[in-house]
Amino acid sequence: MKKILTFVLALTMTLALAVSASAFSGSADVALHFGNDVNWVTVASEAVTIDGPGEYTFTLTDVNRDAFNMTVLYIKDVAVEAQEATVSNLPSDIEIITKSLKINGEEIALDEGYPTTLNENGVFDVCYYNIWATSYFKTLGMEIINDIEVVIEIKGGEAEAPAADEAPADEAPADEAPADTTEDAPADDATEAPVDDEAPADTGLAFAVIPAVVALAAAVLSKKR
Repeated sequence: MKKILTFVLALTMTLALAVSASAFSGSADVALHFGNDVNWVTVASEAVTIDGPGEYTFTLTDVNRDAFNMTVLYIKDVAVEAQEATVSNLPSDIEIITKSLKINGEEIALDEGYPTTLNENGVFDVCYYNIWATSYFKTLGMEIINDIEVVIEIKGGEAEAPAADEAPADEAPADEAPADTTEDAPADDATEAPVDDEAPADTGLAFAVIPAVVALAAAVLSKKR
């Protein structure tokens, strides 16, 4: 009986975690970028997929550039950097916490003020150093930069991810709404119904199973008595 009860409780917890995790909508590939004024080439780390709350690590190796020649250092949405998208497919309310920035294995102190959210355009773009604008750490005393590591933590994510390049098309009908006649009202109600029906789709199975699991647990306890 104890084994069955343990299994039931474990299954219940797993389903509860699945329900909470499903609140995060969207994902984006993000990379660490380093630019220099020797050959004016910006190199990027391997992309890391941001798809939920948690810690993410970005690593650049074999940079082999003098700190004096560094122009920019930032982490950014790969698709936006490549001009393949205009906004990041991530919830607008995420918090981006920089846990650490290391250069050649040494922790670098960051000044306050660097971005901790998506920018005003809805892009994942956190810049730590920009020789032409604001920089959030000092290069004084640094020599050759070989390795760079950035560790961030993502929090939040309850808001829906934007429909990046389709947003303008969605907004156009909204402007025309006042011109609609009263006969269009039922059509609007008809189109809204599927939205309500679809809302539980991601978690409906989990919510349906949880009561059954609880009932099974109760039955097991009842038999034990």
